[in-house]
Amino acid sequence: MTESNDVSLREHIEALLAEHEKAHVQLAKSVEVALAAQNDRLNGMNEFRQSLEDFQHRAVSRELFDQRGLNVDTRLGTIERSIVGREVFNREVENLDGKIDVLRSWQNKAAGAAVILAIVAGTIGALILKLFGG
Repeated sequence: MTESNDVSLREHIEALLAEHEKAHVQLAKSVEVALAAQNDRLNGMNEFRQSLEDFQHRAVSRELFDQRGLNVDTRLGTIERSIVGREVFNREVENLDGKIDVLRSWQNKAAGAAVILAIVAGTIGALILKLFGG
């Protein structure tokens, strides 16, 4: 009959079919892994695309940026003029404060002189009254 190294045709075909089924299982696993990797890659691309769209919606257009820049420049110029105006005003107020201090000093001197004059006049009046009146 057959030797021990010989394999029957049935066993040979069954072995080939088993190997073929293993190859199909491995191929199916490989396809699943490749599909999962591709899905991950596509999901990443979609996320990137979405972030670009979000950025575009939130980004300021060049025209609006230029317009706002002009508005800021105008406001800054107004503030600078206001600050310069305030500095001039503050210097003038300081000058006026000095003049007011001089006037208050003269006012105090005048009040003191009026008091002294009133005392002198009262004293003279009392002397005249004593000499001539009474």
